Amino acid sequence: MKRSLLIILAAIDILYMLTIIFRYDFTFEGVLNLLLGFAFAAGIVVSALFIFQAQYKKGFHPILSIFVLAMSAASLAWLAFFNFLADFIS
Repeated sequence: MKRSLLIILAAIDILYMLTIIFRYDFTFEGVLNLLLGFAFAAGIVVSALFIFQAQYKKGFHPILSIFVLAMSAASLAWLAFFNFLADFIS
């Protein structure tokens, strides 16, 4: 269950980053911005919880949790920066 949730959150992060990199003129508006923001924030919270839980399990490697934490933080920062620029320009 944990692994599948992390894989879904990682897929959302990767698809968002690929969309921004290859289609930088694509704008996310309204509800989609809100949903992506919640997904990135949930990715940060969930992966941080899984990393803290991994301290108590022997033989558990939290590589996927660290990946989701880094990608969610980067995606949330890029989303905030992109929206700031969109509001600043218009």
